Amino acid sequence: MMKKLVLFFAVILLSCVSLSAQKRSADKEKDHAEMRKEITDFKIKFLAQEMELTDEQQKKFAPIYRQMSEEKGPIYHEIFSMKRKLNNKSSEAEYESFGKAVENTKDKMAAIDKKYNAQLSKFLSAKQIYKMKTAEETFHHKMREMRDKKKNKKH
Repeated sequence: MMKKLVLFFAVILLSCVSLSAQKRSADKEKDHAEMRKEITDFKIKFLAQEMELTDEQQKKFAPIYRQMSEEKGPIYHEIFSMKRKLNNKSSEAEYESFGKAVENTKDKMAAIDKKYNAQLSKFLSAKQIYKMKTAEETFHHKMREMRDKKKNKKH
């Protein structure tokens, strides 16, 4: 009887720990999604400022840019994932596969850019689209700097 009681409590305890871990994982994913959204919101505001958009242009720009970012996100993630797996022990075939994936990524990104540039050019000038591209580079550079500073503080 005592063994059954101990076993019962052990099962209950393991179930609680498992549920708690699942909740923490879900909370972490939710926090990550919220952080991505905040960064995207900030990026859109930064780009709009750099592009010198009017209020009307900004209202049109934000949803289109957000949609474009959502299309590009999984492509960036895929390439980043592949790059992280490469190391000194990777085979020539793995490096070759990565090289081909990068080429395909560039083609996919170019197609997405072309699609969205056509939409954006309906209400933005060529100069504003150019400023968007340079502002994106600036934004990514600043984000990289911040990430590197954060990494250096940990070490």
